Amino acid sequence: MKNKKKVVLVGFPKPILFKSKKYVIETLYNRAKKNPFLANSSYDEYIDFLLNQMKTLGSVEIDKDSKDLESTIYDNLKSMKWLKVINAIIVGVIESTNLGV
Repeated sequence: MKNKKKVVLVGFPKPILFKSKKYVIETLYNRAKKNPFLANSSYDEYIDFLLNQMKTLGSVEIDKDSKDLESTIYDNLKSMKWLKVINAIIVGVIESTNLGV
């Protein structure tokens, strides 16, 4: 079976199913729109907000014009431990029968 990864965000009760790094950032944006401070922000404004927070609180500076911006943001959020990745592992138990001879 294919292993699936889940991303658990601190403060969010439901994990995000990991599809791509861009999908995770977009899901963060959709959840952040429920916050009254970010409710009227566009996606680009939210990306600017994330970049500013990482620069201010984590001393990480990311070039906004980078080719894989969402991937870079994801990697930095993960390395700063603002995102927690849980590997979902499926464990199968094989029953064996003891045969008496």
